Amino acid sequence: MQHEEALKHAEQALEDAEKLGENYLIRKALFNIGISYINLNHLQNLPFITARAYFMLAFNEGKQENPKKAREFYDKSKQKTLKCNEKIVLAKLKMVEAYTYQTPWIL
Repeated sequence: MQHEEALKHAEQALEDAEKLGENYLIRKALFNIGISYINLNHLQNLPFITARAYFMLAFNEGKQENPKKAREFYDKSKQKTLKCNEKIVLAKLKMVEAYTYQTPWIL
């Protein structure tokens, strides 16, 4: 029961962090969700969490003007996203890809 409660809190923390737009808190919440899934043996959900985490890393590296690292995390996120068919992360990746035509930090 403790792990289920922890998962609920982590999911709420992620929702709150996304509303605030705080990348550090988003990364922390995703990490905690991943730990909760492991503890609950919900391993089928880990590819989704990994795809989102790689996306956040790519986004942050791009904002910090580290194109090589941004591209590395972008590619990893896209690979995981396509593998688990996660539509939300895939849409975000497409937005990043479109944005890079204006500001090429990733391509």
